[in-house]
Amino acid sequence: MFTGNITSGRWETLAKIGYILDRINKKANVALLYIYSQNQLELKVKKAFESSRSLKFMGGIPADKVKKVQDEADILVHVESLKLKEKLLTRLSFSTKIVDYFERGRCIFAVGWGDAASIDYLKKNNAAMVVDDLTDLEDKLRELIEDQNLIEFYGQKARTCGEKYHRIEIIREGLRHDLAELLKK
Repeated sequence: MFTGNITSGRWETLAKIGYILDRINKKANVALLYIYSQNQLELKVKKAFESSRSLKFMGGIPADKVKKVQDEADILVHVESLKLKEKLLTRLSFSTKIVDYFERGRCIFAVGWGDAASIDYLKKNNAAMVVDDLTDLEDKLRELIEDQNLIEFYGQKARTCGEKYHRIEIIREGLRHDLAELLKK
C-alpha cells in the first residue's frame, strides 16, 4: 500500500512497481499495490496506472482514515523519483509519511535513488527493504512477497527505528535540552 503524494515523478516509480507486479502475478494475483493519494491523476498518470492490473488507484481518503488504511497493509511502499530533474528537486526532502509508517510497525518497501534523503535514511537505519537500483526491483519484490518472515523482520525494524528516533517525548526532551544550552550561552 502506498499513501501520499504521487507528484515529483513518484507516480513513475509506482508504475514501474506495477509493471513488475504484473510479471509476478502472471499466473495468479499474489500481490497488489493499492495507491491512496489526494492528487488528481493527469491523463498520462491515469493511463500508466490503468495499464497495470496490479495497481489499484483508490483516490484520496480523509486524514483521519489514513492510519486505519495503513494498519491494514502487509507492506507499506515509499517511493522517490528516479529521474534527474525530480531527484534534484527532492533530494533533501524527508516525507512525514515515513514516520507514520514507522508508527504502524509494518514492513516498508522503499524504491528510489540512494542519495535521496529518505532512501539514505531508511538504508542507514536498516528500517526498510530498499531498492536503489531498478535492476534489483523484481528480485527484491519477489523475495519480500514470498517470505512472510522477511515482511515481519522489516516491520519490526521500522517500529524499532520509529521508537528510537521519532518518539515525540524524545524529540521534545532534545529540544528542551538544546534550548537550555542556548540560553546558557
